[in-house]
Amino acid sequence: MTTQDDLPYTSPARKLIRFFLNSRDQWNAKCQQAKATVKRLENRVRFLEKSKDEWKAKAKALEAENATLKAQIGVVSMLAEAPAEKKNSSSTTALSLVPGFDILLGQHYYPLGLITLSVLLLLSACVGLRCGEKILKLLNAFFQLPRSTPSWSSSRLWLLRVGYYKLTRKKDLADDWVWIVDFTIQAGPMKGLTVVGLRMSWLGDERNDPVLCHEDVEPITLVPVQQSNGEFVYQQLEEAIEKTGVPRQIIADQGGDVKAGIQKFIETHPQTDFIYDVKHFTARILEREFKADLMWIEFTKWAVETRMALHQTALSYLEPPNQRAKSRYMNMDLLVDWGVKALSFLDRIEEYLKTKAEVEALKKKMDWIIQFRTDLAEWKEILELVEKTEAYVRTKGLFHDGDQELRCLLRLSPKATERTLRIRWSLIEYVLDASLKAKPGERLLGSSEVLESVFGKFKYMQAEHVKGSFTGMVLAIPAMVSKTTQEVVRCALETIPVHTVRTWMKEKFGKSALTKRKEAFSTPIHPEQKPDQFRLSA
Repeated sequence: MTTQDDLPYTSPARKLIRFFLNSRDQWNAKCQQAKATVKRLENRVRFLEKSKDEWKAKAKALEAENATLKAQIGVVSMLAEAPAEKKNSSSTTALSLVPGFDILLGQHYYPLGLITLSVLLLLSACVGLRCGEKILKLLNAFFQLPRSTPSWSSSRLWLLRVGYYKLTRKKDLADDWVWIVDFTIQAGPMKGLTVVGLRMSWLGDERNDPVLCHEDVEPITLVPVQQSNGEFVYQQLEEAIEKTGVPRQIIADQGGDVKAGIQKFIETHPQTDFIYDVKHFTARILEREFKADLMWIEFTKWAVETRMALHQTALSYLEPPNQRAKSRYMNMDLLVDWGVKALSFLDRIEEYLKTKAEVEALKKKMDWIIQFRTDLAEWKEILELVEKTEAYVRTKGLFHDGDQELRCLLRLSPKATERTLRIRWSLIEYVLDASLKAKPGERLLGSSEVLESVFGKFKYMQAEHVKGSFTGMVLAIPAMVSKTTQEVVRCALETIPVHTVRTWMKEKFGKSALTKRKEAFSTPIHPEQKPDQFRLSA
């Protein structure tokens, strides 16, 4: 046992115990006081941070209000300086009629309403850049807008910033996404892999129009590239998962690189199903049946010759439609419909033409159609089956036992041929196989026509400016889809600076085809040749 002599303390144990107890109590009190101080300071910090955020929000609101007041002061000054006869009409200017024309964003000269109008002219009205500038000039002349007319180059940058914003903004992470995948091809070596999507929950029963429009889909991926393969498509689809999550369904055609990439993606993510686009499927069936059909080949040749014979005559209103070099079987119905109507016209030709000479002249150029009467009836019935199937898939979708309803729609005439029966069964089999991929109570999409429509709109806009080659205008594709409101334009202009878009275009494209064309066809400027002063002095 330890005794008092063994301890290093000289004081008695009773005093030491009392001293240590007091010391412990003092340190405990100091600790409690320190904890209370820390707690009070933490509460103070939280209060100051909350107060800072509130004052920051108030400051931003005051800045926006200040900008609005400055804009209003500018308008009042303009009205005060205007002639007396214009002051009465100025009270009904576009500034007071259209919302947003009194909102000025930071570092922007033009109001938000005018910027939104400029962008919507390009997207909704599908006018060209220079045409949009002229329309704004006319509106400025009639409604006396509070600012001068923006140039077409400003409208182009606004459009590209909106497209870049829509492409890069945050998407919903969910498991009911449907991706629509395709390549858009233009003049030159580049093509663009485009992925747009929508969630199945967005397609409720309350929709009045079951057909998709551009505003229903959201841009997910847009990658310009010179060479692509299945591995490239697979890598881009894997990167798209970070934006939306693994999709429930992918719709695409069966192009080599797209098909290979999607198949590898589905092997990695078996919860995703691939649906072959119905329009491309029906076009492939028609190509398989008619590509080697001698009667169809002969009919198209006669149609080309007839178009050339009637084009510059008084009978040009009867000429057949122009046949496309690509996607010809997607537009086969146009030529067959013309043949059926032309045949009906020839049967009643005496009712339309007055003289016998006119009748004989027309029969000489178009009586070749009579030999195709039986074939046209068969082709017309086949195309009606195809059109009904496309409309059914486009409006109804793909669901369990969906083929049963389609069987009732695809009724045949008593004179149906063996080829008609074969095509009818191929269409039903397509819907049956695709419908089996749908879960109970689920309705899958079967058409990618919304993306094809976006491509057509983009090519129309692109062809007016850069002779159809790929440039930074490809950002118009994401700008065309999803809703474009003033709030969307505001967010795009506030979050996407101009240099971001220009850097993206420089990294993806470099020099445009138009720039290269100007450099190639420009006259070289040789430096001035000065005479050799040494030779002259000699």
